[in-house]
Amino acid sequence: MFCAFIKILPVFLVGLFCLCVLIQVVASLVIAEPLKEEAKALVWEHWTEPVRAKCGTGLSDYRVMSAVVLVTFVVLYLVFR
Repeated sequence: MFCAFIKILPVFLVGLFCLCVLIQVVASLVIAEPLKEEAKALVWEHWTEPVRAKCGTGLSDYRVMSAVVLVTFVVLYLVFR
């Protein structure tokens, strides 16, 4: 009995997670709160705004640093695999 419960527990937890996400998405679409004036500076108009924004040069640019971190992880993976 207990062994069967252990086998079905991950399936139950994944299903419960999916149900919670579905409820959250539906509720946020149905009960959409208008954006306050103070928060407009914190929200992008379009999803490509961070990519187009001027944000520094060289290593102070987060896009360059992201590429450096990615290359570092790939090299470490290849060295230690």
